[in-house]
Amino acid sequence: MDGKVKYYEGCGQEGPIRCIFLCEFHPTAGPKITCQVPENYISKDIFDTVSHYIIPKVQLQRCTLTVTLLGSKILGFPVRIDNKKYARNAYYFNLCFVCDAWARTVHLEPLVKKLTEYLLSMELETEWLSKQSMSGDAKALGGLMRQVMQDINSRRMCTLTVGTTTTHLTVVRVNGDPSPVKDHQVPVFLYSRDSFVADQWDLTTNQVRIDLASI
Repeated sequence: MDGKVKYYEGCGQEGPIRCIFLCEFHPTAGPKITCQVPENYISKDIFDTVSHYIIPKVQLQRCTLTVTLLGSKILGFPVRIDNKKYARNAYYFNLCFVCDAWARTVHLEPLVKKLTEYLLSMELETEWLSKQSMSGDAKALGGLMRQVMQDINSRRMCTLTVGTTTTHLTVVRVNGDPSPVKDHQVPVFLYSRDSFVADQWDLTTNQVRIDLASI
């Protein structure tokens, strides 16, 4: 044994965000990664393998999607904006978090959705995303993604301000499902039900009494 902890998918452990990238649908080149932090973490070959899930069909737009491939788990929330000002009358993008394949990521889903909604609002107001893509200069976007990854990994919260628009991201612990309740763990009366004064019971205890009486 090398003394290292061995994690596996489904182990329930949280891990750090390894990468954040923005994917867009280019009108001629198809799906492509516009910007990622750190650079080249997701290779072109890996991306091409899962691109049809990252930029999915209409039915899966605005749904939280998770794809696990070759040691990485990719979490995204794809969005389509319909407008004649864009090529093909629509603009597709998906901001994705990348974690280790074994990592529990359910607590990151609200962050991915909220951050996507933030970028969506800026795109609708000022075309903040598409202008960076067209110019080939995504420094502002890269700085935003770098701040998110560093702050969430270190402090589990992040405050973003672009122009006059601000949003706050906070990781909220999502508890797992409770353990199954066995037959011998349910409450039972030790004395006759008639010996208790029901009017003095609180709402929860009174509901338990009603449930037990129906058994």
